[in-house]
Amino acid sequence: VPGPTPFLQRVDPHKQTFPHLKEMSANGTDRDAEHRRQDILTELLQWDKQNGINTEAKMGSWRYQLLCIPLSRKNTSNKREMDNQYFRKYNNATKVFDKFIDAWAKNCDGTQEDAANMILFNLANRFPQCYVKNFQMATKKHEKMVGPPPVELPPDFVSYDGTNDIKWNTRYAELVKYQEENGDCKVMCDNNGPLGKWVSRQRSAKTQNSKILSDKRVELFDNL
Repeated sequence: VPGPTPFLQRVDPHKQTFPHLKEMSANGTDRDAEHRRQDILTELLQWDKQNGINTEAKMGSWRYQLLCIPLSRKNTSNKREMDNQYFRKYNNATKVFDKFIDAWAKNCDGTQEDAANMILFNLANRFPQCYVKNFQMATKKHEKMVGPPPVELPPDFVSYDGTNDIKWNTRYAELVKYQEENGDCKVMCDNNGPLGKWVSRQRSAKTQNSKILSDKRVELFDNL
């Protein structure tokens, strides 16, 4: 496997063995052995960083990858965002999460989506509280990618302004009914509850040329 030259026995220019690391993985509990282990791992991590690769150490039938995870951080009020930012940067540099997905996709003889579904199912089953906590974030990202889900319209819904804005069109229908019953649109805030407050906001929006009133909506008000 690729690796730095210190502490290593060269095999060829491209691959090198790790005899000291292999030996110390099974024994060597004294202080000197621990220091040598730390020196080797430090050298490996530095070499990986300089060359932009991930060293894999093979010990018997097992393969290990060296990962650099911070054990301390500066005091911050947003610990979660800091951790997420670090994970994103680390994955962008090492593609470790992508490799994890690819490995499971090959293992289940499926696609990355198949592997992701399997992993997410087991994560949700094992950590349901974390799944629920992140569900809203995932939903928002999904809507940005494919658009919001279709709105379920009431059976008697009428779109006056050509949109599926249920709240606006429902209030406008109430205003049309009010005009039919009273002969005008002089809805008072105090006496007519939600409809009066809505009409007051629409009047203010029209006066201020607010963007919430499209040309179609202005035309609807003018025709009343």
